[in-house]
Amino acid sequence: MTALEPAIMQASDSASASPLVLMNDNLPFNFDDEYSPFFRVVGQPDLEPGRKLRLSWHIVSAGYFRALRIPLFGGRDFDAQDKVETQPVITIDKALAQSCFPSQDPIGKAISVSTSEGERAFTIVGVVPHVRSNSPDHQETPFQA
Repeated sequence: MTALEPAIMQASDSASASPLVLMNDNLPFNFDDEYSPFFRVVGQPDLEPGRKLRLSWHIVSAGYFRALRIPLFGGRDFDAQDKVETQPVITIDKALAQSCFPSQDPIGKAISVSTSEGERAFTIVGVVPHVRSNSPDHQETPFQA
C-alpha cells in the first residue's frame, strides 16, 4: 500500500454518497511469486529442509471481507486500527488454520512470513474461507492470508 491509501480511505468514509472503497495490492487473476512467500508457525518446530510452506497473500484494506461478503469463520475483519506502523496482523484461510493449528483456535497465534524485508511475525486475527484469486489455468497455493 502507498502513503496515498489513508487519504483515499478517509475521503471515501467522509463522503456519504460515495460507494465503498477497497484496496488490494494485487490485481485479480494476476500471479507473481512475490505474493507467495514462505512462512512458518511461530512456536512450532521448523519443518525439515525442502518442506517449507508457502502461502498466497494480499495486503487489503479495512472492511475488505465484509464488503466482498466473505464470511469470517472466526476472529474479525481488518479495521481502521490495523496500520503498517502498528502490530502486524493477518487473516488466514480455513485450510491454513486446519493444517497448522489442528484442534486449536488460531486467533491470537502468530505466523512468520519471509518478506523482501526479512522475516516478519503477524498475529492472526481472523479466519476466512479459501477464495480463488488466480487465473483458472494457474495452480492455487494451498494456503492464503
